[in-house]
Amino acid sequence: MDKLDPKECLLAENVRLDETGNMQSAGAFTHQNASNYGGNVHSLYWNPSLGAVAGVGTNAYMGATLGSMTSVPGVANTNKQKISFVSAPNRVYFDLASAGYWTDMTNLLPVDWAPPATFASLGGPTIVGAGSATGSGAVWTNASNITSTTTGTFAYIQLLWNGTQTSNKLIATMGTNSFAVSTASSITGVGVSFQAFAPNSPQVVNFVVTLLKNGVPVGTPKNQNVPVGGGMMNFGSSVDLWGTTLLPADVNAGNFGFQIVAYMTANNNASNLAEAFDASITIYGGGAAGMVGAAGAAGTLTGTYSWKVTFVAANGEESDGSGDTVLATLTGQQGTLTAISTGDARTVARNVYRKGWTANSPLTLHYLVGTIQDNVSTTYADNMTDLAALTAGVILAGDVPGDSPNTRLSAVTSLVRFPVYHYDRVFWVNMAQPNQVIWSKPLNGFAYPVVNYFNVGDSKPVVRLVSIFGELIIIKTDSIWRLTGTDESSFDLTQTPSSVGTDQPFTVVGLPDKILFANRWGLWVFNGYTSQPLTTKLDLWFKQEDRSGKSLFGVNGFHPPEVKSSTVPLVFEAVGNSEKFYLAYAEAGQTANNAVLVFDIKHGNITKRATGGNPLSLAIDPVTGFVYMGDSSGFVSLLDDWNGTNAGGSALNFDFQHGYQDLQRGSNKALWALEFYLNTNGQSLTPYVYYDAGTSYEQLPAISTSVLQRVVRPVESTGARKMQNFAWRLNGSLTAVNSSGTPGIQVVHVKAMYDLRVGRARTGQ
Repeated sequence: MDKLDPKECLLAENVRLDETGNMQSAGAFTHQNASNYGGNVHSLYWNPSLGAVAGVGTNAYMGATLGSMTSVPGVANTNKQKISFVSAPNRVYFDLASAGYWTDMTNLLPVDWAPPATFASLGGPTIVGAGSATGSGAVWTNASNITSTTTGTFAYIQLLWNGTQTSNKLIATMGTNSFAVSTASSITGVGVSFQAFAPNSPQVVNFVVTLLKNGVPVGTPKNQNVPVGGGMMNFGSSVDLWGTTLLPADVNAGNFGFQIVAYMTANNNASNLAEAFDASITIYGGGAAGMVGAAGAAGTLTGTYSWKVTFVAANGEESDGSGDTVLATLTGQQGTLTAISTGDARTVARNVYRKGWTANSPLTLHYLVGTIQDNVSTTYADNMTDLAALTAGVILAGDVPGDSPNTRLSAVTSLVRFPVYHYDRVFWVNMAQPNQVIWSKPLNGFAYPVVNYFNVGDSKPVVRLVSIFGELIIIKTDSIWRLTGTDESSFDLTQTPSSVGTDQPFTVVGLPDKILFANRWGLWVFNGYTSQPLTTKLDLWFKQEDRSGKSLFGVNGFHPPEVKSSTVPLVFEAVGNSEKFYLAYAEAGQTANNAVLVFDIKHGNITKRATGGNPLSLAIDPVTGFVYMGDSSGFVSLLDDWNGTNAGGSALNFDFQHGYQDLQRGSNKALWALEFYLNTNGQSLTPYVYYDAGTSYEQLPAISTSVLQRVVRPVESTGARKMQNFAWRLNGSLTAVNSSGTPGIQVVHVKAMYDLRVGRARTGQ
C-alpha cells in the first residue's frame, strides 16, 4: 500500500518522497526579491561566479544576486521572447529578441561588434515617410503602417498554403523624410531595418527585400525568414550596395526606398499572418567624416600607405578591421591618424595596422604598427619602420589567404538563438535559416567568419545545442545530430540513431553523462548514441489520462501537460542535475505554465509543485543544486526551501493521492477503515477515498496530530463495500510548510482494513 505502482502517478503535489517512500511536505518556495520586478520573469539564468540575468517583460535585467537585479537601459525585448543563455569564461551569452548579447555583469552589449569607421553614417537611420501596396498577390493591409513606430500598429499580410502563397509589393519610400546627403560624398552601403512578427507561423513566412531607386526595383534582392517570436530584421550594411550603384541624388529622392514581398516557405496548413512596421534606412559613405591618415611630422617613413584600426577587448579579443584610410604619401615623415573611432564599453585598446602601396614596399599586407592603450584618444602618430613591422610579423586577421577576418555577427546573420560554448567557440542557431549553425573564432566570441557555418539535415529547425562528451549535440524537432572534432579542420557532422527530437527547446538539460528533454510524448534521456524514455511512470499521463478524480481542466490535481496547443508547450522549461529534473509546464487547457513536475532521477519518484502563480522560467545553481523560479508576478523564488515556512508568503497546498489498488484481482473484499501513521505538526489534513477509478468518493473526518501516531478513519460509503479498486488522498492547506529543515507533514504508512465478502458472487473480472 505504501508505494505507487510503476505505471501510476496520480497526485503528489508539494510532496517529497524520501528514500523509503515515506511522504513529507516538499518545502516552501521563498521570494528572493522583496518587491516584484514589475513584469513577467519569463527568462532566468544564474551563474554563481557572476550573478543573475533575466528577461522581465520587454526588459533585460541583471545583478549580482537574484534579488537585486536592475533593468538595463537601452535594450528591449519587444515581444517578450523567451531568452536562452549559456556561460562562457567570465561572461554569459544570450539572445534578446533573436539578437546575440553578452554580459560580464558590468557590460550588457550586443555580440555584434561594429569595427572602427573610416567613413561616417551619411544619413539615418531615418524612418521611411510613406507606405503603399501594389501589384498582384495577397494584398498588404494598412500598408501605410510600415512607417509606424508603435507596437500594435503595423502593416500585415495573410497567406494560405492552399490559397494565395505570395503577397503583392509593400512599398516603403522616404517621401518627405528624404535624406540630405552631400553631393561630395561617396556612398558605400545601405542598411534597411524594420520590426517583423509572424504570430501564427514563425519560420514559414519569408520576406524578400529589394531596394528602390527612382521608385524602381534595382540590384540584388535579400531575403530572411520572419524570426521566431518577432524582432528587428536587418538587411545590408555599411559596405553593401545591394548589387547596384547609388549617387547622393538617388538616395536624396523621395521615391528612394525598398519593397517587401512575403511568401510561404513551408506548408503548415494554417492561415499565416505576417506583420511589419518601424521601417528605417541608413546611408553609409565616405568623404564626410571618419578616420583620416596623412603625412605628419618628420620621421622614418617614406612611401604610400593606408591604415586600418581594430577595437581590442580586455582578454585580447579583436574586432574586424575598419576600412582603409585614403592613401597618404610620406617622405621621411610620420603617419598621422586623426578622428579615430572610440569603441563601446568592452573596448580597452585599439590596434593600428599599416599597408604599403608602393611597388617595392615590404608591407604587402596590413601589419600591426602600434596599439592605442585606451578608448579615449582619437589621434595616433605612426613612426614604426617597415622593417620593424615586418619583423614583428603580426598581420591583420583575414589578410593572409585562407585566414578568415574577424567578421561581424551581422555579416552572417543578425538573428541568433540557443548559444553554447564549445571548444573555446560560441555556437549559435541562425534563426534566419533555422537548420543552420554558426560559430565564432576560437577565443573570440565577437568574431564570426562567414565560412563558419553548416546546415543540419533538412529544413526542420535546430532547437537546442549542447556541449557534452567532447561533442556538440544538435537537437532538432525530429532528430539528434552530433558534431565531432576539436577545430575547423576536424569538425564532422553526423546524424545519431535517435528517432526523436523536440520542439520544446527550453526543456533540454545537459548533464555530465546524458541529456534530458521533454516533448509531447514524454520525458527522454539521450545517452550520446540514441534516446530512450526517462521513465514509464508517466506513460498514461502524457497520453492525457487523468485519474486523480478531479476535473481534467482544473488547476488542482496532477493533470497532464498541454499538448494540443501549437505554442504553449514551446515555453515549457526544465533544469536539473544528477539527482532531480524540474519541468515547468502548462497543464491541459492552460495557456501558460502553471505547475512544476519534479522527477527524482535516483529513486524514480515523481512529484508536483503548485507554485500559486505561473512558473514561467527556471534556473539552477550548478554548485548548490538550488532551483529558482521566475513567475508571472515579477518574483524570483527558491523552490524546495527546507527552511522556508510558507509558499511565497501564502499557505501551501499539500495533496497526495495514492494509485488505485485492487485488494486482489477480482476483489471480494469490503473496505471498512484506513489507518494513517503520520505527524501533521498540529496542522489539519482531510482524507478522501475514491472508488472504482473515481466513479464515487467520500470525505473522511480531518486529521491533526502533534507527533507520529496512528489514526483510524472508518469508511461508510456503500462504494467501500463493493468496490473493485480504491485510492486514498490526503489534502490540506499548510501555513507552516517547514521549519528549520523539519517537514511540516510526515506520513509513514497507510493501512487498509477490510473483510472478506463470504458466500457472495465475486464482482471482479
